[in-house]
Amino acid sequence: MVGKKGGFMKGKGEVLLICDGTGFGYGSHCFVGWYRGGVKKRVRAHCKVLMVLGEKEGKRMILGVKVEGCYADERKMFLRWLKRVREKIGEKVKFVADGLYGKSIEILREIRRRGWEAYVKVKEGIWQGVRAKERREAMKAWEEGKEVYKQRYKIEQVIGSLKKSYGDVCGERKEEMAKKVIMMMAILWNMAVLLAIGFAGFRFFLLFSRFVFEVAWLVNSFHNDREFFEHSHTLGLHSRGKPILLR
Repeated sequence: MVGKKGGFMKGKGEVLLICDGTGFGYGSHCFVGWYRGGVKKRVRAHCKVLMVLGEKEGKRMILGVKVEGCYADERKMFLRWLKRVREKIGEKVKFVADGLYGKSIEILREIRRRGWEAYVKVKEGIWQGVRAKERREAMKAWEEGKEVYKQRYKIEQVIGSLKKSYGDVCGERKEEMAKKVIMMMAILWNMAVLLAIGFAGFRFFLLFSRFVFEVAWLVNSFHNDREFFEHSHTLGLHSRGKPILLR
């Protein structure tokens, strides 16, 4: 949880709640199966990040962030975040998300139970139509409220500004530290919003905080270089990303 909903979203009015997932890499690598598992390929290690953006009267704030492993289910991440939200976000809430969330009946039921309006993309399949009541209602709302659904671009702007300012790869080499750094990015973004320092100041604030992160990473890497490269050589990371054929 990043934003304090009781403050920013408190009071009457309409709240737009937008959810989306993204990924942030960190300074390590992992191996994934390739060519039906016969080959292992080294790829950049990354974290799965779920972001929940709230907008009220033109003001935006990140209300929630969950960071888990690279293969975490985005829908389950959002459902866990949603069940922890006990306080009221706003008088009227419009929930906007892509088609991935429209496949989860549990999410649609929880949103309906809270009295929110869901604008989630739901379409009929090639061989099978929409059967569940919750999905039929969501599909109808999506078809009638496509203008609301188009507001998804706002959370993409926030994710883009974070990656442009801090980069899409963290300098940390361990997953737990990378998760903390990603959370700090969202917190700093909210601080810039609360300070209301304008576009130029907002940009400067993000760039300055990135400089602080870079200095901290250089200090940390100076102490861990020897251990990291010894461990990398043991794992065969000296192959420079080329696929390693399993015998």
